Formats: sequence, structure tokens, C-alpha cells
Amino acid sequence: MTARALMRLAALLAAALAGGALAESLGLPAGWLLGATAASLVLAGLGHDPNPPNGLRDAAFLTLGVMLGSSVDEGTLQEAARWPASFVILAAAVVAMMVLGARLLRQGFGYDANTARLASAPGALSAVMATALSTPGCDVGRVALLQTLRLIVLVAFLPVALDAALPPPAALPAPEILRDPFELALVFAAGGLCGWLLTRIKTPAGYVIGGLLASMTLHLTGVVHGRPSVWFAAPAYVVVGALIGARFLGVTRAELRAAFGAAAALVVLLLAVGGIGAALASWASGVPFAQAALAFAPGGAEAMAVIGLTMGFEAAYVGSHHIARILALSLTAPFWLKR
Repeated sequence: MTARALMRLAALLAAALAGGALAESLGLPAGWLLGATAASLVLAGLGHDPNPPNGLRDAAFLTLGVMLGSSVDEGTLQEAARWPASFVILAAAVVAMMVLGARLLRQGFGYDANTARLASAPGALSAVMATALSTPGCDVGRVALLQTLRLIVLVAFLPVALDAALPPPAALPAPEILRDPFELALVFAAGGLCGWLLTRIKTPAGYVIGGLLASMTLHLTGVVHGRPSVWFAAPAYVVVGALIGARFLGVTRAELRAAFGAAAALVVLLLAVGGIGAALASWASGVPFAQAALAFAPGGAEAMAVIGLTMGFEAAYVGSHHIARILALSLTAPFWLKR
């Protein structure tokens, strides 16, 4: 890269880091990612075009994949076995959300097939955005707008509304931190190799999928224990947020207004389908409807788990459903695309 290109990239990353740190300090949902996206969006509006290198993107994608895979262990599988009917209904609900959401965006708002499919994904924001960024022809700006609005509504507004009449939430137990240098090196090396192989066979977001598969396998087999510190995840979120914001270069206000209209319609549709799925799961598994509704909400896993605790629901039910949805979406996202 030339000196001028390096300066543009440094300016983008500095702005994204500042935006992410501010959003995180304010307690916003997915603060590092959304704050970095907002800051880089401002730079894109000013005509700033950093053209980040692929290596930086791949390193961020690998880190996100490793973090996703580290959330799976034997306990996750044991919890899933307790509510088989509910998980089957969850799978059907997620498929319905994506099929109906993509059709809404294509027929109602004129989106192309790949943009509509990725924009309608009910969760797994980092993996979906990684896939969008690595898919030629995908309108990343539209995907980012719709996914961001979905996240804000479900993670910020819905928990606040539910929590208004509830006591302060109980603190969630802190996950075990992966501190062993050898295990850290092993999981990233294995994820990097797997990601490189997937990229060689032209799998979109290959480093996300590779990191996820390697991390999940090493955790399930007991070779690696705990998840990497947030200080591994935060820089990755900042980089992905910067990449997303940079894709808004040249987007007009008219295009933004149209995207917000599509996002509002999509959020209503996803909530309706999730509600129907929750009603069926409540009937089939004998859990309270509100508990199932939290588990089937299309996004905001951490916030939904906290609200579930305050309402006296079984945290394992809510949490295991969100983990299953996010992992399934992350693993399959590249294969939804129209070739």
C-alpha cells in the first residue's frame, strides 16, 4: 500500500475505534460493531475511501468465527436434547423467516436475490455481514441497514419495554476465559488453516466458517477450554464495522429512506413469524409462551437471556435456542446465496 492509502486506512480505523469505544461505554447493543459502523459511515458520507486490504478483513473474520465456535460445549448439546420439539419448531421458524423475508424484500422493495437473503437473516450479524462483504454484487449497505435496525429494535427497545415492570436483572455468569497461550495459538492456527482451505474453494466468508468449525470442534473434544477474551473480539468488531461503513460510499439519502422502510416491514414480519413459532413451541414443550417468545426472538441473545432471568424463566432454554440459531445461521449463510 502507498503512504497515502495507509493514512486513509489509519484514519478509518481510528474513527471506527473511537466510535466503537463510545458506543460500548454507553452500553449500546453490540456497541463495538455498531459504533464502528456509525463512525465509518460518517467518513463514507464525507467521501473517504480507505480501500482496506483483504488480510485485515480475513483476520477479523477468523477472530469472529473463533469466538462464535467457543460458545459451544458439551453442556450446549445436553440442553438441546431436553426440548427436541422446540428446536425442530425453531428451525422451521428460522427457515420461514428467511424465505418470507427474502420474498418481501425482492417483490416489495426490488432487492436482488443475495441481498434479500442476507438482509432477512434473523441473527448472526457478524457472520452475515462477513458473508455480505465477501459476496460480489451484494448491496452491503442495504444488508447493514436492515440488520442494524433489526438489532436495535430487538436488543434495545424490546428488552427495555419488558424490563420496565421488572426488578434489576441478575448478572449472568462470566464465561471461562481462554488464557493458555498454546490453546489460543492452536485454535487460531486451526481456524486459519480451515478458513484458508474454504477460501480456496471459493466459500464466501470462509474464514468465519473455518474459525467457527475449528473452534467448535476443539471445544467439543475438550482440547481447548474457554473463550478468548473480549480484547480479541473488540478489534475484530471494529474492523468489520469499518468495512461495513466504508461500503456506504456514494449511498444517497433517497436510498437510505427506502432502506429504512424495507427494514421496518421486515422487522414486523420476523416478529410475527417468531411469535407463531413461540406459540407452537409453548404448546409442544410445555414452556410458558413468554419464555418461548424470548427464545424465538430473532436476535439479541445476551439481552434476551438477561430478561429471561429476571422473569424467572429457565435461562438454559432461552440461551440454548439463541446459540443454536446463531450457529446454524453462521454455518449456512454462505450457502443461501444464488450462484
